[in-house]
Amino acid sequence: MTKFYEELYEELYSKHGYHSSNELKSTHYDAFLNCCLHPSQIEYKSVLDVGCSTGIGIKSFFEPLDKECKGIDVSKTAIDRAIERGVSAQVASITDIPFDDNSFDLVCSTDVIEHLRPEDQEKAHRECFRTSRKYVAHKIVNTLEGNKYGVGPLHLTCWTHEKWMEFFESLNLEDWKLIYTITPEVWDEIKHKVYWMKEPPAYDKWIYNNTTVVFERTE
Repeated sequence: MTKFYEELYEELYSKHGYHSSNELKSTHYDAFLNCCLHPSQIEYKSVLDVGCSTGIGIKSFFEPLDKECKGIDVSKTAIDRAIERGVSAQVASITDIPFDDNSFDLVCSTDVIEHLRPEDQEKAHRECFRTSRKYVAHKIVNTLEGNKYGVGPLHLTCWTHEKWMEFFESLNLEDWKLIYTITPEVWDEIKHKVYWMKEPPAYDKWIYNNTTVVFERTE
């Protein structure tokens, strides 16, 4: 299963300029921190960024927060660029994370999970829970992405928020519990921090497009 992702994203990074911008606004990390990590109030020191791309998120957001960071991505071109930035990163897939059990306080991803095929979701998430000793957090896009690179759609799992909740429940994670997701009440509290440059959308529109979750280990 890993070969499929390696070939697809190596082509995108090496031939199509995928995520080539160095501007912070080109990343999803600002929204991830403001709609997920900050409001969930979790405390963590070490973090594995799954699908770290060229490392700009780690370098610009996690490292300034004084976090011990590592990243993985399926594209060698992306990882080479991350290493050039001084990021500790290596080529690997979320479906086969090359770290021991309980290696990080936090295992997270930002707009990555939707790029997996539905049949790979369970394996990927079990790998995240295996390698984390405290928290797993994801920001997931629920909707399709246009075929702008000419290689076919990149969002391969487009589930509703309700479908994602059903999926996580189906994993029967005995040692984990969901401690944060965005409800209408939460959205009212954080929406102006997430959309600080413009008027935020209504909760219904946000949740149609996004799912944000934080899980905590209970034992």
